[in-house]
Amino acid sequence: TLISNYGDKTLMRNLLAFHISEVIGMPYTPYGRSVDVILNGEYKGCYQLCDQIEVNKNRVNIDEMETSDISGEALTGGYLWEIDAYADQEVSWFNSNHNIPVTIKSPDEEDITPEQSKYVADFFNKMEETVYATYFDNKDYGWRSILDAETFLKHFLIGELSGNTDTYWSVYQYKKRGEDKAYTGPVWDFDLTLGLPKDASFSQLEGFRMFNTIWFEQLFRDPYFVDMYITRYEFLRKNVLSEKFLFGLIDDAVEELGDAIERNNTKWADT
Repeated sequence: TLISNYGDKTLMRNLLAFHISEVIGMPYTPYGRSVDVILNGEYKGCYQLCDQIEVNKNRVNIDEMETSDISGEALTGGYLWEIDAYADQEVSWFNSNHNIPVTIKSPDEEDITPEQSKYVADFFNKMEETVYATYFDNKDYGWRSILDAETFLKHFLIGELSGNTDTYWSVYQYKKRGEDKAYTGPVWDFDLTLGLPKDASFSQLEGFRMFNTIWFEQLFRDPYFVDMYITRYEFLRKNVLSEKFLFGLIDDAVEELGDAIERNNTKWADT
């Protein structure tokens, strides 16, 4: 894919988030780099060339469903879906029992069977209800067995650190065959982060940014998740999320982009 990063005049926020995803150990992070695009001899600007998120052994590494996978263990996966504010504009989508719009990304809309569509919706609703049980003070922490804590926490940390306005407006998750568990990721869409837009609550420098999403309220009622979050954050801030390391990533990005930032912004100065 070629991404314009239109809202980010530095052209580096997406790539910075991808680098952070890599260093904190997300199972898969889309490859990306900045490229100048010239079409028919005309300069079109600086874009981000990166992986499309898809099921592939080198990307989201899960079993790819066949139309014949409609029963038994074969029906259990793999699946890739997106919590997606624009899901109602898609063909293959559903609203969860708690009104969360979800787009089924794989199997794709042309190949997915009714059995597979129902399985994804039923599984998501089961996961959601299990998470909600924690919220209502039932001391039921069964969510740990159906929502992978590691990938959810890492995804949360990247969104929280960057103040991503699109976190949980657009989130990818996937499910492996034979496992009754959802994994969160890969990361995507970070052009409006790190202080953008300036008038958004996500741009605040202190306190949590992501508690507008009720899932977080549930999980932070679980002492296990709270301890996991604190321990992991303190460790990472001394290492790959230290100011020295993060500023180094920014310096590297500035050096790599060079004059491309000025060329791009001059090209699109009137838009």
